[in-house]
Amino acid sequence: MSSGITKALFLDRDGTINVERGYINDLSMLELIPGVAEAMLKAKRTGYKLAMITNQAGVGRGLTPPDMPERIQKEIENRCGVEFDDARACPHKPDDACACRKPGTLNLQRSIEALQADVAKSFFIGDHLRDLECAARAGMRSILVLTGHGKDTHAELQLKPEVVPTYVAADLAAAVEWILAQGEG
Repeated sequence: MSSGITKALFLDRDGTINVERGYINDLSMLELIPGVAEAMLKAKRTGYKLAMITNQAGVGRGLTPPDMPERIQKEIENRCGVEFDDARACPHKPDDACACRKPGTLNLQRSIEALQADVAKSFFIGDHLRDLECAARAGMRSILVLTGHGKDTHAELQLKPEVVPTYVAADLAAAVEWILAQGEG
């Protein structure tokens, strides 16, 4: 575990920051979830580092250009008026069995190290079971958002009693508000 010095929010991308649209292969397909920009700015203003940890199998499958994850990251930053302190995209397919694809923790661990994040002061926010599992494997608290695949994931939790998010929020904005209301900010 990290005994870092900063607090951070590790965010999934599709379904958490932007509307889930399958494989985004053109920036015109990118639509931010309402309230995301304000939530990210508020988190930064209250001292949180922001990281994006995303699986992008479309790259490995040849359905999206290899540079698309970085282009989408930059577009999100431009639209939100905030830069990520770290961003990592796994381009591998699920059957590649790599360590960087969530629920594997390699990208999360690398991001924790890069940001010098204190796991005890940080959260992983996402809409998939794999996001919650990744956080749990890293010893980090998680928040399930009900955007994207979040409602289906919430139902799946009944079948996975070993996976328990710290909180369930309507969206990223509500997750950040909850974190700050807990005195975490």
